[in-house]
Amino acid sequence: MPAGRPPKPDAIRELQGNPGKRPLRKRSARPAVRLPNPPEHLPPPARAEWRRVGEQLRTLGLISDVARAALVVYCVAWTRHKQASLAIEREGAVIYVPEHTDNKGRPWPARWDTSPWVAIERSAADQMLKAMREFGMTPASFTKAAAAEPEQEATPLMRLLQGGKQTAGGPDARR
Repeated sequence: MPAGRPPKPDAIRELQGNPGKRPLRKRSARPAVRLPNPPEHLPPPARAEWRRVGEQLRTLGLISDVARAALVVYCVAWTRHKQASLAIEREGAVIYVPEHTDNKGRPWPARWDTSPWVAIERSAADQMLKAMREFGMTPASFTKAAAAEPEQEATPLMRLLQGGKQTAGGPDARR
């Protein structure tokens, strides 16, 4: 795995504009922007998240048929995270394990232990965040991906208001 920051998708580069005015790398071939159909195996909550997030990604030009698997990973992780969070809320983050014997007949004392749902929630959150970074869906990445303002040709009045000088030869030119 290469070290360093992963490259930004070209769609995010376009949304950011080119504030440094440095030459951009050659544009990679991009598949057509389209929200693919969700796979059949997705449970209903993951399908709802697919529609919610997928439409936003389509609007931003960040989803296509080839990115379908990454969106599946995000939606499944989101569903598992939701399920684990609800279970923790319902059952608590710690569980009571009563006194018992293991499969070799050795006694184990009663104890309190972390619920398995806590590990599931953490794992799902990690998977979700990794997928979100790929699409530019984290606060750090979407503030960087704000749409660039369209450049407007400065009118003489705008240049004057911004402290610039009038161009020579115009009707209001200074002599």
